[in-house]
This record gives sequence, structure tokens and C-alpha cells, in this order.
Amino acid sequence: MHALFAYLQNGDAGPLRAIHGKTWSGARDVSWALGKLLLGDKPDCAPEVRAAAEYIQARPDGLRDTLQYLLDCKCGEARGRVEQALRAGRKAAGVCPFDGRTEFVAQGPDTVSCPRRGHPPHVPPQNRGLWQVLTGPLNPRPGDLDILATLAPLERSSVVVDVGCGLGSYALPIARRLGKGGRVFAVDQAQQAIDYVAWRAAREGVRNVVAHKGRAEKLDLERGVADVILIVDVHLFDPPSAYARTHGPFRSIYDTLKKGGRLLIVSESSFLPPPNLYESLAKDAGFRLRTRFDRVSIHYQSGRRRFWAFEK
Repeated sequence: MHALFAYLQNGDAGPLRAIHGKTWSGARDVSWALGKLLLGDKPDCAPEVRAAAEYIQARPDGLRDTLQYLLDCKCGEARGRVEQALRAGRKAAGVCPFDGRTEFVAQGPDTVSCPRRGHPPHVPPQNRGLWQVLTGPLNPRPGDLDILATLAPLERSSVVVDVGCGLGSYALPIARRLGKGGRVFAVDQAQQAIDYVAWRAAREGVRNVVAHKGRAEKLDLERGVADVILIVDVHLFDPPSAYARTHGPFRSIYDTLKKGGRLLIVSESSFLPPPNLYESLAKDAGFRLRTRFDRVSIHYQSGRRRFWAFEK
């Protein structure tokens, strides 16, 4: 997980609660307070935490929702600890991190609820503010870039499309490898992710990245522009709607690739598609399967990742 996510999730809820409960003159003041909380006075602060904190300070919109969502996560964690103790036969009680006073209420022999949940200041998970883009990895999984380079060797002038780019974990390192002669389109359906990638690319001096809002099934890019299209850890068929099962994103991807271009898909084994679904839909779109294999690594959340390489 992102270092910032781990920092806040493992830390005390008190500072977050103090920032959330204080009266501020504007969202920018809130963002600076949260950024200061993260950065502190430690010069050895992890680069990932510093980058995320500086981004928060630069983008104050949605900070209230962000803080509420973080505290909501901590409330869920606290309830989980109480329920785990109850299941083990131990007496346990807990309070909501929002105010540090409201006690959890027993709902059964081993379940509890929070009286504040569902009411202000709790917020629904879909209203997560900036936190939506600050919970993903900042760097590629170890070994992934070397495997991808083997599956689809790149030239200095190559054009790569990273679909579901998130925080630019793959788009930015690939852009650096290509240099100024190549281009990388970082595509995501979340505007916050696009904003973050554009900000981070400018901050790090990576000038050959184009942040582009779009979806796998509707890329809205020039036909035949890409040498390689990359899809890493994206739930392409979640939920597997009727449209997804019969069309999916492969037609749009096929049209965006040059003849002979490669489509590379990487997925954790914990959320693989139904057997042969990618192979079948890709074939219907005109692709040829070049290879498919699994790789085991301690660096993977589920221990195993699957790689597909298709060719137009």
C-alpha cells in the first residue's frame, strides 16, 4: 500500500480528529494542516509521504471528505478489533474515533455497530475525496517492468497507453525509459487520478506523459496511435455485466493499437476473470494470444500474478 495510507491507518486518530473538528477559514487551511501533520519536521520523511502531502497541500478540494473517510476507516478498524476479541471469547468494548466517546453497541454475540455510522460526520465510501487516489502504489511491482519489456520491447519512439493508470505507478517509469522521443498516455476514469498524474509528471520533470480521462471500453484516442497498451491490476469485468461479457474493452483497445501492436494485461490471482474470458473476447476483437503465464513472488499481495500478451 501507499506509504501515506499505511502512515495514517497505523497512526493515532487524535490528530485527524483535531483537524476535522477545528473551525477553519477555508479548505486550503485544512489541507495545510493535514500536510503539516504528515510532513512534520522530519527531513528523512519517506519520499512517497512527502509527495502525497505536498499534493494534498496543493489541492485543497475535498479535504473534509478525505478526513471523514480516514476516520470512517479507523472506526471500521476499531469495530473489527472488538469483534475479533468477542469471537475469541474475550470481553471487549470500543469507542468511535470521531469523538473518542461514543461507545459501540452490541448487535449480537460477536458483532458491534457504531451509533454515529450513517450520520454526519460519517460519509459513504463512494464519497472519498482525494483519498480515492492516495491509496495505490507509487511504484511498480518488483520485476514487472522487466517482464513487460520482454513481452513488448519498446523503441525510443514508442507510444504506450496505460489504462487505469492510478497514481502513474507504471506510466511515469515507462515514460522515463522512453525519453523525449516517446509518449505515454496515462488513462483513468477518475479525474482525481488524472490530476495527480499530471501534477506528479510536472513535478518530476517527465514531459512525455499525457494525462487523459477515459475508460478501457472508450479510450477516445486516435486510431492506430499506440504501439503498446498496458492494463495492470484493473478490474475490467467487475461486475461482469452483459455488455462486458459480450464486448468488453477489447474493441476500443484494438482500434487504438497499430498493426502488430501489443496488449499486455497483468492481474493479481485474487481477482482473475472467469476462465478464458479475456482470451475469447480478445480473439473476437481480432487479437492473437502470444503468451499467458503466472509468476509467483513474495512481493505480490496474493502471491501470484498472471500476465497476458495479445497482438493485433
